[in-house]
Amino acid sequence: AMTPPPPLLLLLLLLLLLLAPAPAAGQDGGCPGNSTDDGSGGCACNAGYATVGDGNTTSCSPCPAGTVNVGFACAACTSGSYNPLVAMTFCDLCPAGTYGTGAAATSQASACANCPSGKFSESGAANATYCAYCPGNSTLSGSTCQCNDGYYSQDAGYDLSCRPCPAGTFGAFIGCTRCDSGRYSAATAAASEATCTACPANYYGVMDGAVSEVEGCRRCPGGQVSPAGSRNGTACNTADGDAQGGDGDDGDEEDEEEDDDRVLGTEE
Repeated sequence: AMTPPPPLLLLLLLLLLLLAPAPAAGQDGGCPGNSTDDGSGGCACNAGYATVGDGNTTSCSPCPAGTVNVGFACAACTSGSYNPLVAMTFCDLCPAGTYGTGAAATSQASACANCPSGKFSESGAANATYCAYCPGNSTLSGSTCQCNDGYYSQDAGYDLSCRPCPAGTFGAFIGCTRCDSGRYSAATAAASEATCTACPANYYGVMDGAVSEVEGCRRCPGGQVSPAGSRNGTACNTADGDAQGGDGDDGDEEDEEEDDDRVLGTEE
C-alpha cells in the first residue's frame, strides 16, 4: 500500500497554492462581458461602456440614453445635442434653425426648440442666444440665410457676408455669373441677366464679363455688318451676306465657356 504524504508536506503544498498570485483577468479565462483585453494583462470596457462602482475595469455597464462614453466614464450630452440610445460614443446635434434646451436629452423633441421667427442658427446651437437675424443683403430660406440676388458670399452660417456682384456680372441665383461675350454691364449688384446690354449692331463681343462697350465690343472690319449682341467676329459679314451668331447662338464656343461663367460665390 502507498504511504500517505506526511502532514507537513500537505501543509506546504496548501500554503503555496494560497500564496500564488491569481492570473489577470485578461490572461486566463478571458475578460468579462462588455470588455476586452487591454493588451497589458488587464481588461478595458468596450466603446460605449464605462466602469462602475470603485473604478474596477472588469465591471462595465452601458452608458444610458442621454449620455455618451468619454474615456472611462459616461458624460451627459451637452445642450444642443441628444442621444436616444444606450452604449453610444457620440451625441446627435440639434438641426440648424433650432437651439438646445438642456443637457442629457434623450430625443430631438426634448433637446431642441425652434429659433424665433425670422432668426436662424447653425446645427448644435447650445441656447437661444445663438439664434440670430440674417446679415445684410441676405434672406432667411428655410433654416439658413442666403444672399439676395445680385450678391454673393464665399462663407455660410454665422460667417455669411454678402457682397455685391461686381460690374460685368449678375447674380440671379447663387453666386455671380459673367455677362456673355457680346454683352456688357457697368452695374454692380445686378440681379438679372437683363442688366447685360448687347453690343450694338455691326459690333461683336471680345470677352465675357465686360464692364463697358469700349471694353467688350469691337466694330466689324471693312464695313461688314452684324446683329446686335454678336458674341464674336464670325458674326460679321458683308452687307448682302448672312450675319451669323447674333443674340446668343454661337454653339460650340458657348458650350466651352459655360463652365467658366460663374466667377464668385461658388466652389471651384
